[in-house]
Amino acid sequence: MKESEINVRLLKGDESAFEFIFRKYFVKLCQYAEHYLRDKSAAEEMVEDFFVFMWDNCEKIEIESNLAGYLYRSIHNRCLKYLRHENVKQKYLEKEGYLFLDKEILEPVSDDFPEATLVSKELDNQLLIKLNNVSKLLIG
Repeated sequence: MKESEINVRLLKGDESAFEFIFRKYFVKLCQYAEHYLRDKSAAEEMVEDFFVFMWDNCEKIEIESNLAGYLYRSIHNRCLKYLRHENVKQKYLEKEGYLFLDKEILEPVSDDFPEATLVSKELDNQLLIKLNNVSKLLIG
């Protein structure tokens, strides 16, 4: 299949053209992404997500350069976005994350010490708020 023919067929939502692209480039794009991310499973997931995006939007995608250039540039941009996101997450966790090393803090509080119980509940609430904020960053 010629590249110009693939582009035209892809714009029409031709499944065989998409399958041809997927089979020809999937492994190569995974290796390319892994080079940046240093994580094979994250790279594979990123490339899979890209192909899902590509299929869902194939009628809208305009490939101005050659097909390989478009694919590699798309994965490159996604890798950079992923790495920036990971950097932001890491900075947030360093700034806001709390690590309790003191076993006394983690032990349950008895009813004999109402002030300690109050402090413990407040710490639990603050920790839940922080964990919810982190999970929102990870998911959203």
